[in-house]
Amino acid sequence: MYRNLFLGVNKSYGEDGYPVVEEFQRLLDMETEGITNTSFTLTKETNETTYEADDITEVGDQVITGMTGTFSALGIDVKVKALIENNVIDKNGNLIARENGSDPRFTCCLQYKNKKGKSVQLWLYKVHFLKNNDTNGNQQSSQEDITYNFRVEPITDSEGRYLWYSEVVEGSTGWITGDPEPTDIYKEVPNTGVGG
Repeated sequence: MYRNLFLGVNKSYGEDGYPVVEEFQRLLDMETEGITNTSFTLTKETNETTYEADDITEVGDQVITGMTGTFSALGIDVKVKALIENNVIDKNGNLIARENGSDPRFTCCLQYKNKKGKSVQLWLYKVHFLKNNDTNGNQQSSQEDITYNFRVEPITDSEGRYLWYSEVVEGSTGWITGDPEPTDIYKEVPNTGVGG
């Protein structure tokens, strides 16, 4: 189960290769009572290299070649919806499409429990939303889940490594309590395997 999902628009990338974000927005409007339904799916595509030794095929390294995902939620904060769909909010709170909109990339931070029952924060550094939902206006009152599909792209860190995501186990260096600030973006040892 995923919770506490935050998104921030990547304004640029630092010399270390990590994104620079001005602020994070919480996916769900926490003031909307009773609307907290969220699902999140992330799929890794991998190439697996095998080695043969003494006529026994041994599994080699797995290399991530792509990542895709989907999330659905009821009660998405209108500010987040505007960011994802590249809209602006007018003075009446309505979403209006930009005439010459960009195609931004996002940093995503969320929390889940792994198979060992430990809380883990997952950082996706370069998320590209593939589907814009055409539900308009104050979707917070909608009775339908809104679904977005996305692709994760790798960043290249200062050592030239491709980094798709990082995981931080609760109690480890880099764990955040409360809402993330731009300076909280996790930048330590990349983890391309299973956390904790």
